[in-house]
Amino acid sequence: MRIIVTAAAAAATLLAATHIASAADPIGRRPIDTPPVVSVPAPVAYNWTGFYAGLNVGGVFGNSEHVNVPLALGHGQLDPNGVLLGGQIGYNYQINQFVLGVEGDLGWTNAKDNNAITETKARWLGTARARVGVAFDTIMPYMTGGFAFGNIRAQEIGFPAASKTMTGWTVGGGVEAALWNNWTAKVEYLYVDLGDKDFYQLAGQTHNIDFKAHVIKAGLNYRF
Repeated sequence: MRIIVTAAAAAATLLAATHIASAADPIGRRPIDTPPVVSVPAPVAYNWTGFYAGLNVGGVFGNSEHVNVPLALGHGQLDPNGVLLGGQIGYNYQINQFVLGVEGDLGWTNAKDNNAITETKARWLGTARARVGVAFDTIMPYMTGGFAFGNIRAQEIGFPAASKTMTGWTVGGGVEAALWNNWTAKVEYLYVDLGDKDFYQLAGQTHNIDFKAHVIKAGLNYRF
């Protein structure tokens, strides 16, 4: 009987001690609240892939030579300069940091020059080109080149004018930058060479005319 009473007393003492320790340190028995972990997504690099279309404005700084064959009468060296207003449409495909694309553009121009004998006027210019760029997120420098074409009007002063579509090649480069949403802006330089062409016969002579130009323009594109 004494053993049972002693055991009961010891159990009561242990229970009381545990209760006192719990009351003295109530926080120690609670789980510690930790703030939730918020994951911040990594910024996504700009992707240049997609179709786009836009407008451009710039200048044409040309060179044109009139040559009568076989005589040199009427030979004239001209520098037809003027503004350029047009539009472009194209497609880009990005592979890692490289951007491959195609672009076509067409623009009206009033580039014109004349002397006492001859006159050359470019009426419109267009190109169909490949583009190869390197994307630095929202900035993309690029090289471009391909096919060029344009309508050139030529005249010997005092005689009827002739107008013909000439074809050739172009090469150049530029820089394009993303602005906001799907809008991008670019500045571009193109060297255009439309070769030479026989325009008309005058006084039994064939009048041959060539056309080359430096084209500088700025453009605004919307990417679909």
